[in-house]
Amino acid sequence: MSGSRMKRLAIVFGGCALAASGVFAAYGTQDVRIRPGSLFNGIDLGGKTKEEAQRTVRIWWESARLEKVQVQLGDRSATEELTPGQLGVGVDDVATVEQMQTVNLFGQMMPQEETKTTYAPKFKKLEVNLRPILKRLEANQPKPAPARIRFEKGTIFRTPEQVGFKVDDSTVFDRVVESLADDRVARLDVEEAPKKIPDEMLKSVTDVVVSYSTTFSAGNRPRSSNIKLAASKLDGVLLLPGERVSYNETVGRRTLAAGFKEAGVYLNGRHDTGVGGGICQVSTTLYNAALLSNLKIVQRQNHSMPVPYVPLGRDATVDYGNIDLVIENNTDGLIAISSQYTPGMLTFRVLGKKVEGREIKIVSDGHKSWGRGEKVSLNRSLAPGSRKVVEKGSMGHSCNTYRLVYENGTIVKREPLGRSYYNGAVRIIEVGPPAAATPAPAMPPSAGGTQVPETEPQTEPQAEPGQPE
Repeated sequence: MSGSRMKRLAIVFGGCALAASGVFAAYGTQDVRIRPGSLFNGIDLGGKTKEEAQRTVRIWWESARLEKVQVQLGDRSATEELTPGQLGVGVDDVATVEQMQTVNLFGQMMPQEETKTTYAPKFKKLEVNLRPILKRLEANQPKPAPARIRFEKGTIFRTPEQVGFKVDDSTVFDRVVESLADDRVARLDVEEAPKKIPDEMLKSVTDVVVSYSTTFSAGNRPRSSNIKLAASKLDGVLLLPGERVSYNETVGRRTLAAGFKEAGVYLNGRHDTGVGGGICQVSTTLYNAALLSNLKIVQRQNHSMPVPYVPLGRDATVDYGNIDLVIENNTDGLIAISSQYTPGMLTFRVLGKKVEGREIKIVSDGHKSWGRGEKVSLNRSLAPGSRKVVEKGSMGHSCNTYRLVYENGTIVKREPLGRSYYNGAVRIIEVGPPAAATPAPAMPPSAGGTQVPETEPQTEPQAEPGQPE
């Protein structure tokens, strides 16, 4: 072949090659397709353009977005079912397709490996105000409540503390997206306030450290009612190490509006009536339970007269705004106070962790007693010659009281609890005016003249001086 012919053929083939490369270049940029074997929701998108694949993703979302998501706040139970859109989540069809492998015309003409790749949808945030929805979810949760411990039928029951919380808005999108790929339960992150009493500390209360009971007349209904009401306000009180309980602060002011009734009280060494009569038996019973559980007694005062339901030196009177009973948890663990009222009996229990081998005894010594005397006064409204006991009175007493702590039978502490003074009360008696003199029988005249009959002296009885309180 001549040189000129070869030259012409080279020009022809060169032009064809340039034309072919232009065609491939055009298809390489304009006819990009999804690689065969690219699966989305079980559909093979291979061979589709990106726009066609995006349309397929949008069609899938039209039905998928109607499937609701269960919303769960932290470890709480599911509270509501909402659509992803309501929670600010929508499908991102462009990003979903962009993650897929593509081929151009040249690649489509080349043999493809028989491999399949499954692609998950990509999502985007929608412009949704989530706060109203989240506030509603938060409001449907149990309100904050303190931890509770109660003793019932020989068993200790514990109720964990319910604290306030707020949903972390910034994590809602991620949690909803995670749920769409899993079980459609969106477990939203919550920011909880710290618990005052951690659950583990609550579980440490396992024993009845001590139990103490006093008795009373169930027939005195006003007094029994006051005892029951006051005791109920102390039931379930929890004390962390170092915390104190004030009887007056816990029980509150004793008023008719608060449900207390008029009953017998001690007032300035005399028997009287007042609203809340009987609640000193509650404070006294609690005091003895605290003594026997080795708790610290911060404030305590005895009555003006001995009480019948505990030994001398072991009572505790209270008067709102004036006299209080204050007890401190001086242990290194949580304790709970439990009260139990039954007609005629009041029981206080201290719940916590019992110290094995420890025993507490309360003893007293230095007893003294004295009489207060009797005061007699005239009451002209009484029948002549009659007597009326206004105040029975009582002996005065005093004694020292101690708390003895034993460890495995050996005394390790003798704690003075102070000296109790009971002034007692003067016996008060009222008497009626003297009976009228009875005329003497007529006597015959005597030689000595007329006899004058004898009469009772017309003087007012004098009261005996009493010992001031």
